[in-house]
Amino acid sequence: MAGNSLVLPIVLWGRKAPTHCISAVLLTDDGTTIVTGCHDGQICLWDLSVELEVNPRALLFGHTASITCLSKACASSDKQYIVSASESGEMCLWDVNDGRCIEFTKLACTHTGIQFYQFSVGNQREGRLLCHGHYPEILVVDATSLEVLYSLVSKISPDWISSMSIIRSHRTQEDTVVALSVTGILKVWIVTSEISGMQDTEPIFEEESKPIYCQNCQSISFCAFTQRSLLVVCSKYWRVFDAGDYSLLCSGPSENGQTWTGGDFVSADKVIIWTENGQSYIYKLPASCLPASDSFRSDVGKAVENLIPPVQHSLLDRTDKELLICPPVTRFFYGFKEHLHKLLIQGDSSGRLNIWNISDTPDKQEELKMTTSVSLQEAFDKLNPCPAGIIDQLSVIPSSNEPLKVTASVYIPAHGRLVCGREDGSIIIVPATQTAIVQLLQGEHMLRRGWPPHRTLRGHRNKVTCLLYPHQVSARYDQRYLISGGVDFSVIIWDIFSGEMKHIFCVHGGEITQLLVPPENCSVRALDRCVMGITAVEILNACDEAVPAAVDSLSHPAVNLKQAMTRRSLAALKNMAHHKLQTLATNLLASEASDKSKILILVRLGHYEDIGGYLRIGMAELHEHFPAPVISARSDADHSGSDPASTPALHTCFLVNEGWSQLAAMHCVMLPDLLGLDKFRPPLLEMLARRWQDRCLEVREAAQALLLAELRRIEQAGRKEAIDAWAPYLPQYMDHVISPGVSAEALQTISTAPDALGPEAKVQEEEHDLADDDITTGCLSSIPQMKKISTSYEERRKQATAIVLLGVIGAEFGAEIEPPKLLTRPRSSSQIPEGFGLTSGGSNYSLARHTCKALTFLLLQPPSPKLPPHSTIRRTAIDLIGRGFTVWEPYMDVSAVLMGLLELCADAEKQLANITMGLPLSPAADSARSARHALSLIATARPPAFITTIAKEVHRHTALAANTQSQQNMHTTTLARAKGEILRVIEILIEKMPTDVVDLLVEVMDIIMYCLEGSLVKKKGLQECFPAICRFYMVSYYERNHRIAVGARHGSVALYDIRTGKCQTIHGHKGPVTAVAFAPDGRYLATYSNTDSHISFWQMNTSLLGSIGMLNSAPQLRCIKTYQVPPVQPASPGSHNALRLARLIWTSNRNVILMAHDGKEHRFMV
Repeated sequence: MAGNSLVLPIVLWGRKAPTHCISAVLLTDDGTTIVTGCHDGQICLWDLSVELEVNPRALLFGHTASITCLSKACASSDKQYIVSASESGEMCLWDVNDGRCIEFTKLACTHTGIQFYQFSVGNQREGRLLCHGHYPEILVVDATSLEVLYSLVSKISPDWISSMSIIRSHRTQEDTVVALSVTGILKVWIVTSEISGMQDTEPIFEEESKPIYCQNCQSISFCAFTQRSLLVVCSKYWRVFDAGDYSLLCSGPSENGQTWTGGDFVSADKVIIWTENGQSYIYKLPASCLPASDSFRSDVGKAVENLIPPVQHSLLDRTDKELLICPPVTRFFYGFKEHLHKLLIQGDSSGRLNIWNISDTPDKQEELKMTTSVSLQEAFDKLNPCPAGIIDQLSVIPSSNEPLKVTASVYIPAHGRLVCGREDGSIIIVPATQTAIVQLLQGEHMLRRGWPPHRTLRGHRNKVTCLLYPHQVSARYDQRYLISGGVDFSVIIWDIFSGEMKHIFCVHGGEITQLLVPPENCSVRALDRCVMGITAVEILNACDEAVPAAVDSLSHPAVNLKQAMTRRSLAALKNMAHHKLQTLATNLLASEASDKSKILILVRLGHYEDIGGYLRIGMAELHEHFPAPVISARSDADHSGSDPASTPALHTCFLVNEGWSQLAAMHCVMLPDLLGLDKFRPPLLEMLARRWQDRCLEVREAAQALLLAELRRIEQAGRKEAIDAWAPYLPQYMDHVISPGVSAEALQTISTAPDALGPEAKVQEEEHDLADDDITTGCLSSIPQMKKISTSYEERRKQATAIVLLGVIGAEFGAEIEPPKLLTRPRSSSQIPEGFGLTSGGSNYSLARHTCKALTFLLLQPPSPKLPPHSTIRRTAIDLIGRGFTVWEPYMDVSAVLMGLLELCADAEKQLANITMGLPLSPAADSARSARHALSLIATARPPAFITTIAKEVHRHTALAANTQSQQNMHTTTLARAKGEILRVIEILIEKMPTDVVDLLVEVMDIIMYCLEGSLVKKKGLQECFPAICRFYMVSYYERNHRIAVGARHGSVALYDIRTGKCQTIHGHKGPVTAVAFAPDGRYLATYSNTDSHISFWQMNTSLLGSIGMLNSAPQLRCIKTYQVPPVQPASPGSHNALRLARLIWTSNRNVILMAHDGKEHRFMV
């Protein structure tokens, strides 16, 4: 018809049915349709006849991830609507009658269960969907628009909901939602029609929260026959509760060690429970569980082992025992079709549906037989004629009845062609429409050889796994090129017009799984390196990949990683990498009660800038050793009733500094020896840790000296106790998005009464306004700062102290880390994190990793009101990262850390130049000073890591500078502004660790060439601009043509042109190059290697214009002579003299002397 825009999709399945690994099952209310969802994201509709015969009717496409749950979405008889949800947060509303997708939405959370709830508003009936999953609440969604209306939130112990059931009340207008959390806490919400009809309301909190101690809950079901019982199925047992007061009535264990996966009520006195291997058991409940019995509730209050056990009634087992790749999905349905039917439906990973009819269960114990069993492949085999594939007539194998399988395909609409890759490595290009007509219209043309017209491309040696037509994605690619990848590790570029193989790449070390086109704003130049870690995440973010907008804050990283690897979900892996640094630990343990009888000596710190507070040091009977203005002593009883302001305070900075210095000297040197261990009361580690980076330098140095001295005094056993005490308070920075409904109260999972904290807590409560609030910044940032003392404030304070104290122990005593020598038993969640090699049973490095993540988070977190750019806690993190870099290096992104430190000290010279001695540093200058010191420590601790990381960043920066789109911002980058600081660190390395610098001399020269201005080097020379590098004999600079030669450890020589910034590499020796030197006229380059005992002469062939700098062409070097030289022995093994074994001295344009360190000379002539 003219003007008809109807598009009718036609599917050619082929003889093999599509895979359908069933993950969810649903039976419609009329009992005529079974709906199954699979891990591939498709939904299949099966017609169910009265005789329980099953036939597949339609396959629905709409999800991009595994289907997690299905539910009906309408209660009317004329509409058959269902709703489906996937792992990626997608929700689809389907019409079962015609297979249309009516509504689609995508949320930032994954649903694992959905239940339909209908209520009446006047004469109208409306539907709601109650959803639960990987988030700590129940979302109420409109069944028509799929819009979230409100949520059912837990005020007490919020957690993920394992299962949920709706109890409808026929006597009142109030319905009950009963849910069980993953921690075994039963929660009850009351839902009325008024609440259900409202939209955008405040969250509805639970009416009751009761622990019933059911771990690993799989399902919860309400008995519709008695309206009184509740069935809870866990992985190792199942239990029946009274729905009135949730008291335990009956309990049953697992059969033969199997794992239960769900259950339901078959009748008032029978339940059916099924296992993960496909077996189902029907149990007869004892009389104490039946409301109609006289002995109802007779076992309430008894222990579980004393309850009357249920009796196994029947067994339902699978007939086929084939091995399945994942556990089958089983559900029980009952309702009225023509009569009451009770069906148990099971779907497995092979796409098979098994149905048991248990409507007429006999009273005697027996095994029930399966009623119906059918799979998608069996349904395909019954079709006559067999369903055809798109190119079956071109894929016939003479020795087999099965055609070659199509393993990859791509449709090119612009040319009307279909490209199919096959399992034998060949690629077929056919006209799409003509080929479809050939298969749909059966006739003699099916027997014609070579029909339809096609082209075959052969180049892969095995199965083709992926195809890409780049021009279809971006017009910047030539429309004639097609890209293919295979399991033979190769990628091939084809010309689809001529059929010619243009190029083949065999650089991969594994099967090619996907081909992608980079975004439009990406440079068309080849990538200069392979990236990983955070850098790779940033690249993926630039690809506009569809990812959920948020990540659940309560999700465990191990669970997320397992799911991502199982489903091969790149999006899930990217989310974990992106959010791994920003989740806070909410399970903070209470502090141990302190001895209330100890005497507290309070050192009052005057308000220096805005710092004030008490340093509490318990040193009994010692106040007479200190001047009265510095220390005052009083007991807890006196202190708790007195005003802090009445304590004698030091109002001058001089006295404060003097007091701290005197305290540090006496404690570190004299006090422990003079008093003895019986009278000596050690300082509190947490108070010293909070002053680790005090704004006053004298206080800071004293606190650091005191803390390190005390940690050394208590030895390894004492440090282990400190780790065990503070490890529970260490925050876990992984996710930064808190799920909807999680309030500040939810994060305070464990609160401590003031009395349980001992006298220290009381002092903090009275004097919180004098504490250094700056150090608490950045910990538990989702909780606002309180004007008065609160649990959240104490948690932030303890978290900050834990980060500093554990960071100091890890940084200063990291050598105690030892790998486990024996396999250790997996620790339970109740144990504290292990780390630093001080725990029993070996170390699993988790504490070192979490401490490193916390320090890295504080360094790299962008400035905000809750974490200012130059706060004390950020400066502490900078200092500890530098001190313990060798401990933290395996767990951090070294490139990101170095860039963060360079950003802080980029303007260090300007900030520190105007500082007058004796005056306090500004916060910015103090941060720059700490960052500069940390860089020096990192570089000297791990020179190869520092040099290679900065060199990679230089290469990346140079590649970006070559792109004209980003040149205007190159001068403002961190690397460009920190050139002076990088050169300072390189100079330190050359001075202190020349051996490590020589091993990476080419990379060091790359960094120096980037940091030095080319015009300045051409004007003054390399010796004046950076004299430190010229001390090496394997570096030579020729002023006339502005070239630098650098000998490398692997025998090559790098030749740099200062005018162009380019580098040329020549290979001439079999070992490290010992010395290089340019001839006075620049025509020759001499290179010497003591390892292979050869000296080589290279001629630099350049044109006249090129030699005077008018051409930027690289010189053509060729080796013209090579001489063998006796090897030179170093003066002493292992000394730096090995770097100065010999040097090359040109006496004329053609004569050179090889002078050894012992004075011997060898003369050569070119």
